[in-house]
Amino acid sequence: MKKFIVAILGIAAFMACSNTTNNAEQFADNPMQETVHEGEILLKKNCYVCHHPTRETGRIAPPMQYVKGHYIKEGTTEEEFTRAFVSFILHPTKLKARMPGAIANFGLMPQQAFPEETLKKIADYIYNNQIEGPGDFEEHKKK
Repeated sequence: MKKFIVAILGIAAFMACSNTTNNAEQFADNPMQETVHEGEILLKKNCYVCHHPTRETGRIAPPMQYVKGHYIKEGTTEEEFTRAFVSFILHPTKLKARMPGAIANFGLMPQQAFPEETLKKIADYIYNNQIEGPGDFEEHKKK
């Protein structure tokens, strides 16, 4: 009886592995499958804890949509944005800050210990993509 159970489990394991390979190949060959930008994953995992895009109450930092709007002006290159973004996060000072209203409301952002490569991936995503936010950034700019 034990040999029979072991044989059944072995066959089941073999079939599961075969099936997984086929599913993985089908997944990889699917042109409709969208890939997620690594910077988006890192942004949501590391930044949205404080810079949540839609949280109305208990917000402890401005939404990233606002950060993007203050750091990227017409003519700002990706390199300029990335340099300023990374520099501020690694060593935040009032002199480097581009959001004095945020400092007045939330205080100066504490220094972060993210690897520079992580921050560059996040900056790449922010610069090149629409960032979710509360939807009132244009109104916010008027203030």
